[in-house]
Amino acid sequence: MDAFLTCLPLTLVYLLYPLYSFVLRIYVYFASHSHLELVHISSLIMRLQVVDIMRVNVEKVLERDKKLSELDDRAGFFSFIETRDAVINN
Repeated sequence: MDAFLTCLPLTLVYLLYPLYSFVLRIYVYFASHSHLELVHISSLIMRLQVVDIMRVNVEKVLERDKKLSELDDRAGFFSFIETRDAVINN
C-alpha cells in the first residue's frame, strides 16, 4: 500500500499530463488569438486617431489658405490704391 501511495502522484502526473498539455495548447491558442485581436483593434484605433489628426490638419490648412487669400486681396487693394494715388498726384 505504501508503494502505491508513493507512486500515486507520479501516476497522476502521467495520466493527467495529456489533459494538461491539451488545456495548455487551447489556452495558448486562444491567448494568441485574443492578443492578435487586441493588436488589430489597437492598430485600428491608431489609424482612426491618425485620420482625425489629418482631418484637423487639413481643416487648419484650409483656414490658413482662406486667411492668406483675404490678406492677398487686401494687399492687392492697397497696392491698387497706392498706384492710383501715385498716378493722381503726378
